[in-house]
Amino acid sequence: ISYPMGSVVPVKVLGSLAMVDSGETDWKVIAISLEDPDSSRINDIASLKAIKGDALVDRIVNWLRFYKTTDKKTPDEASPNTFLKNAEYQSVTETLKVIEHTNQRWSMLRAGAADKTDK
Repeated sequence: ISYPMGSVVPVKVLGSLAMVDSGETDWKVIAISLEDPDSSRINDIASLKAIKGDALVDRIVNWLRFYKTTDKKTPDEASPNTFLKNAEYQSVTETLKVIEHTNQRWSMLRAGAADKTDK
């Protein structure tokens, strides 16, 4: 399934990966569209692997590792992106906590109750 850039799509959270961007944790949430024919059988990274294959799950990590290097002047010399937690997928439960925390921070920033430097 392909969507135009900027689409808002109902999804199911499957897990996440923790990366480093400018010295801060940058969570990458892995989700599946509810329109995917397999979405009723995929509930986490383990079931994603079982149904879509190990290669897909490995390709996600590989793409995230290198996606910012290809737009460099000399991509072959660019450093790969860095992961935290050994590039291990985090659970749905952990990911939902990250989403909740991030949403709370966004709400505080929007309300003017926090600045960008608050954690």
